[in-house]
Amino acid sequence: MKIGVLGAGQLGRMLALSAYPLGHQMRFLALSEEDPSSLLGKTYINNHSNVIELFSDDSDVVTYESENTDVSIVNKVSKKSKVYPSESSLHHTQHRGREKILMYQSLTKSAKNQKSIPVKVRFTILSTVEERKTYFLS
Repeated sequence: MKIGVLGAGQLGRMLALSAYPLGHQMRFLALSEEDPSSLLGKTYINNHSNVIELFSDDSDVVTYESENTDVSIVNKVSKKSKVYPSESSLHHTQHRGREKILMYQSLTKSAKNQKSIPVKVRFTILSTVEERKTYFLS
């Protein structure tokens, strides 16, 4: 299986070192040839418009190294390859508020079918710089 990784850092390196004994081939979408994983698989340098398409075409399945991965890249890749975790999962994990709301909704839905699951959710929305200073410095 050809496994694509969006990013070519230390996690990609660990994935490659674990995948090779299992007979998998690695592909990396990197920012430079100097990234830690670049020597461990076929590396696509993200420096022109069609490189994402080439990377996607050459990968059976794709994952990413970080929740900071650009969602638009995951969206483009998912049109040609299976991506795990999904674009939706990435979208939620990039913002702690969305993540907490999703968790709360999931637990609330499951609570309707089972015994109640107590969930404490606390959100503080800080719109102005003054509100942020007061909240974090008090």
